[in-house]
Amino acid sequence: MSDNPLATAGSADEPAPSTDSGIFYRQPVEWRLDLILGKIANRLSDQVTIAYFDIDRYGQVEEEHGWGIADALLKAVEAELTHAEQATFSGRYVRDGFMVLYENVGLEDAFLIAERLRHQLSTTVFKLDSGIEKAKVSVTFSAGIAGYPGESQTRHEIVALAEEAARRALENGGNRSALARPVNMVPKTSHYLPPQLERLRELAHQQGRAEAELLREALDDLLRKYDQRVARRGLVGLLNKGATGELVSKGGGNKGNNAS
Repeated sequence: MSDNPLATAGSADEPAPSTDSGIFYRQPVEWRLDLILGKIANRLSDQVTIAYFDIDRYGQVEEEHGWGIADALLKAVEAELTHAEQATFSGRYVRDGFMVLYENVGLEDAFLIAERLRHQLSTTVFKLDSGIEKAKVSVTFSAGIAGYPGESQTRHEIVALAEEAARRALENGGNRSALARPVNMVPKTSHYLPPQLERLRELAHQQGRAEAELLREALDDLLRKYDQRVARRGLVGLLNKGATGELVSKGGGNKGNNAS
């Protein structure tokens, strides 16, 4: 982390809003995590701990400052994470979520390191420049920490456990860290078309993975997709509301009677 409490980021061009499902951002982190897991499998490394950082109430930043400043904030956080203490790799994962990998750092030590990082991020004043406007923004973060080997058996499971821990930290008030905890699988019977099951079998064979594991990964991706859709709809609603108010204001009459 930088010693300077004011982190500067921005670009000359207005950035596109970052509300996609995150696959483009996830690939570098997942690729590096796969490399570490491969080293562990070949006994070239002992363990890895991941910390998942999520910006608390990121939607409020978008509402208050707009997409440009909100996107500059994401870039500023990502830049700060490149200096994270004892980190092997870091990067943006999904929308306002970030991942830090700690190779050969135990779960308890990584939790303390990640909590220091989370506190430092949460007390940083980010100086942001979207290319059109500037702003100073402060936000808090929630973090979830999970380790491998441990409760998780695959890359997908360790990421899911860390995400769940970060979500739990946010639901408990945010601005805090939480350790992943064991989860018990719950059976659910569903029906599928024969072509879907055939393609699933082929994919499982190609990837060398269990069909149930692939289905759980697909479900997590589906939930992320709809999380982002909800965020986009909320922003579009705010923009439409603002545009309607502007039209009423310019349409003559008393501005104080604008509909909200």
